[in-house]
Amino acid sequence: MPKDPSPSPADAKQRLDTLIANARNQLLMPITIAEALHKIAEGAASLDDIDAIRRKSYHWCATINHRLFGKVLSLNRSYWDKLYSDHMPPAALAVLSGENQRESGIVEAYVYARLRQTVESLRPVRSSLVGGAAGGFSLVSFLSTFEQDAKLKRSVDKAYEVVVHALFNAIATRVRAQVTISVSTAEAAILADFQDFCQLLLGVDAAAPSITVPARLYRVGGANSRDGGVDLWANFGPAIQVKHIALDLQNTQPIVESISAEHIVIVCKDADKPAIQAVLTQVGLGGRVRGIITKADLARWYDLALGPKHAAHMAVPLFKALLAEFDDEFTLADPGAIDKLTKERGYDKLKLEGTWSVAQPVTRAVKPKKAKAPKDIKKPKPKQ
Repeated sequence: MPKDPSPSPADAKQRLDTLIANARNQLLMPITIAEALHKIAEGAASLDDIDAIRRKSYHWCATINHRLFGKVLSLNRSYWDKLYSDHMPPAALAVLSGENQRESGIVEAYVYARLRQTVESLRPVRSSLVGGAAGGFSLVSFLSTFEQDAKLKRSVDKAYEVVVHALFNAIATRVRAQVTISVSTAEAAILADFQDFCQLLLGVDAAAPSITVPARLYRVGGANSRDGGVDLWANFGPAIQVKHIALDLQNTQPIVESISAEHIVIVCKDADKPAIQAVLTQVGLGGRVRGIITKADLARWYDLALGPKHAAHMAVPLFKALLAEFDDEFTLADPGAIDKLTKERGYDKLKLEGTWSVAQPVTRAVKPKKAKAPKDIKKPKPKQ
């Protein structure tokens, strides 16, 4: 074990609470810590070999994730490297392990109790989608649940993605939106020489110089650290970036410059369109941003889709898409599977009180921000 300064139990727990507060609904990092503590308590892992714990953690997390959520885990391995270096270093893990073994798995029980809380917070949200087509659904209430519930706040951007994607699918299907790709047959020699390339990447060749396909919007998916910030992309032009933040000079430029698409649509909470557009114009990026979608825009469009004029044709497909997107993004752990795990490991015999009470919401550790000198905003270089 590295001879790091030993943190106090309160400091170690605060690190765990920060992981929980920052986690999405599956609590992947917190569960990984819980499983590491479980293996240590069983004697199947040792704090003296943190590298072995780091290597095996992916498998431990994947196994329990499949058991509780029924999903195959797919994440970048660097996720776990950061976990045991930045978020839960060996010294802090050792302190938690001591607490966990002294109280017969109390830290493990605490993590899974927090998971159950998250599941219970999401269940009524899903129920609102199941019955939404029958009336009474409020998009503002749906989004506000994620914005106001401390357990769901980390996933608010994903909620916006689900809403945008489902609405696009419903409208595009209703208007039979299509995309046509064609090439000029005047360049017959090039088409002949690069026929296999054109067939593979464009779907056309000299014999069939054009194709027409339905317009589609695709979600990149969750937990992809290499997606360049793109949340949704289309087969007809724009890339869509969902940011639940107010845009200013400092954070607008990196967002837009990280995406190579010619047209960008920004979805964000800030409804001050003139101010946002002024920022984009100031840094010379306004030409690439097709538009800004706000919560008010989404609420208006949903009211139209579910109103008397369009509900008969759009309500059912819209909520079908919403529910499918929600289940894909916010897969709920099986309560029965959580109960079975809890009984198997004896968590049900432990009292979560005092330090390990789950009655209070978790909070992330807040580090004081250092004052930064203002830096010049550089305009992006024109594309070649």
